[in-house]
Amino acid sequence: MLGVGVLVRPLGGILLGRLADRRGRKPALVLAIALMTGGSVLVGVTPTYEQIGLAAPFVLLLARVAQGISSGVNGPPPAPTCWRWPPSTASACTAASSRSPPRAARSPRPCSAGC
Repeated sequence: MLGVGVLVRPLGGILLGRLADRRGRKPALVLAIALMTGGSVLVGVTPTYEQIGLAAPFVLLLARVAQGISSGVNGPPPAPTCWRWPPSTASACTAASSRSPPRAARSPRPCSAGC
């Protein structure tokens, strides 16, 4: 059940990425947040197997698909800004650190570009 969310991430990247290209990042982000919220709420309010029978796993599957699609397009929010307008001396480091975990991005050893 958990793996389904991971399998549909590329689909989310395609669908929501296309929406972001055509309508802008804001509608795509709003839809991604709505899908993640809806999927999470659905997981929380789904009745048990004893209460609704075989429909329970299918409802959970639908919730995980919604969560997977929404997480397929998400990256760190400042990443596009960092890639497009980096400081002139640190363009490579800025782009690399925007996709890194926070701890790796604050490495005590600076890279050669001076970031």
